[in-house]
Amino acid sequence: MTDVDVELQGGIKIKLPEEQATAYTAARAKDKAERETLAQVAGAAKAEKDAAAAAAAKAESEKQAMELTKKGEFDKARELLTAEHTKRIDSFAGKYRDTHLRAQVAGLPSLLRLPDAKAQTALVDDVVAQLRGSCRFDLDSDTLQVIGQDGRPALASDGKPMQADAFISQFLEARPYLRQPTKTPGSGGAGAGDSKSGPILTQSALDVMSPLQKAKHFAAGGTVQG
Repeated sequence: MTDVDVELQGGIKIKLPEEQATAYTAARAKDKAERETLAQVAGAAKAEKDAAAAAAAKAESEKQAMELTKKGEFDKARELLTAEHTKRIDSFAGKYRDTHLRAQVAGLPSLLRLPDAKAQTALVDDVVAQLRGSCRFDLDSDTLQVIGQDGRPALASDGKPMQADAFISQFLEARPYLRQPTKTPGSGGAGAGDSKSGPILTQSALDVMSPLQKAKHFAAGGTVQG
């Protein structure tokens, strides 16, 4: 029986009889599919749990406000309901912020393009996680705003409020490993973000890397084998 190469976790390759190799590959594919399904179920369960917790908190606040109203403590009841309403509005604005950030980051031509969709989505989510603390969504103007450390709108060099797309571009400019290479092999001078011959990884080794590690690998001209 012919021996064939089988790649283990960590990129190690061994030779196994063809029948065993086929069985191992099938089992590994099944395990990966099951883990992905579990991750999706866990994500849905968390969303359901968060929604239930939010509904319970709202109901509790309304119950407390009703009790305060019965006691004639109208100001306290109003403050309680106002605080709960503000909390829900902030949560709503946070979701809008992340949605707009994700769309702007994903749409930037300068953002590094990874070879598979899941890795690209993970990279975008990682960049959004780093940017969200410096942005907020203004529900009145329906715009994504950049904020400074003092909580006020950040200003550009011309003294006007900084635009979100300019802020995101500056963020990428300071991180060459997140940018799409601008030169092709043989075009001359090497520099940050250039396409060039780089390290070679197996797919399994790439799978265990974080989005930023993958970005740095491909920005350095790295490739995937097999």
